[in-house]
Amino acid sequence: MEKKKFIKVLAVCCFFTYLCANCSDTNESGGSGTPYDASKPVTINSFYPDSGGFATRIIIEGSNFGNNPEEVRVWFNDRQAAVIGTNGDHLYAIAPRTPGDTCIISVAVGNDSASISHPFIYRTMTTVTTIAGQKGTTAFKAGTLATATFGNPQRICIDAEGNIYGAHRNGSPNWMLNEEKDIVMLLPGNSAASGQPALDITGRIVIFPYDWEDEFITYDIDMQWASRFRKLIHPTAEEVATGKQNFSISYKTAFETCQLDGMVYTYDFNVGNLVKFDAVTRKGELVRRFEGNTHGLLLFHPVEKEILYIGLVQRNAIYTYNILTDEYRHFAGTLGVAGYRDGPREDALFGDLGQMVFDDNLDLIFADAGNHCIRRISAADGMVSTVIGKPGVAGYQDGNPEDALFNYPRGMCIDKDYTIYISDTNNNCIRKLAVQ
Repeated sequence: MEKKKFIKVLAVCCFFTYLCANCSDTNESGGSGTPYDASKPVTINSFYPDSGGFATRIIIEGSNFGNNPEEVRVWFNDRQAAVIGTNGDHLYAIAPRTPGDTCIISVAVGNDSASISHPFIYRTMTTVTTIAGQKGTTAFKAGTLATATFGNPQRICIDAEGNIYGAHRNGSPNWMLNEEKDIVMLLPGNSAASGQPALDITGRIVIFPYDWEDEFITYDIDMQWASRFRKLIHPTAEEVATGKQNFSISYKTAFETCQLDGMVYTYDFNVGNLVKFDAVTRKGELVRRFEGNTHGLLLFHPVEKEILYIGLVQRNAIYTYNILTDEYRHFAGTLGVAGYRDGPREDALFGDLGQMVFDDNLDLIFADAGNHCIRRISAADGMVSTVIGKPGVAGYQDGNPEDALFNYPRGMCIDKDYTIYISDTNNNCIRKLAVQ
């Protein structure tokens, strides 16, 4: 069986080489390969292999694909695949990331399209690796990824250049990590904060919620992360008379920037005030009062940009708030009940909620620190499932879902390629979760 499998793989690789060379010749000379004929239908007869994961190379056999790969569109369900080559009756494509477990492949050329009923079975690969930090250390030390150490890393965020910004639980200073540049550095100013940081609307200013009252810290990316210690400005009496509401803040737990109004939103631990402010003018106002005596972790939906997700940590539940309609709804978790249970989101049980991100399927991925695992709420059916980690088992182990272990993961951010970074707080590590 292994010999036959090897021969098949070798044959596919040889065909890929031939097809790419043939397509290259075709595009340069306009010679071999059959052009697309708009008077004839596009057909799909078969494809190989019939299963695989992200970046699996697929050969699709059929007719009237044309000889220009730039004019061909291949879909796995609703995810578009990269087309590498075509010679008229054969296509060479690359499976896209996470298109769904069972995929219908379709091909479109011009205004014509075709699909095949036999499905491609997508096999998800989930792994976690440690990129920086050393288990057992308790103090921050800058350096390379291999030598740097952290002291209970907390909430994190990431910019467009792949710089990850984070805070510590134990009062150590704020830091920046760049995996590609192999560096972990201390942010200037020697300031410390433990809340959830964010980027402003420009994406060039990093904002950390200094723990108490109206203070916050900014770092200017374009000025070598020059830091400023700033204070929120409350509405004047005249502004209150026009409808703006004044606010009080004693302990800020999170910052999150809204792409609709450009304002930064923050949540107060003690009384549950949701406050928004302009990062430049620092002028703020009360939005609404919610649950007090709980950390409120914030995340705006990437498509429905008016919907703010609020993770109430000590309440073990997630709510949604519409900033345009003032509608506040329970979304997931059993309010006030800690535990572990997958299933329908309204009935699920969470431990100590950590940060949340949206992946490329618009599923909500979040760290469940109390259960030492990473979990998902599906956008398709609202079901809660465990992505990786063993619920209730604290430990340290890289690997796949069967092996990986966490110890109180609290922070999470996601980059433009949908790679998730996790601050594994009690392991004092920054780890990377790839779901492909």
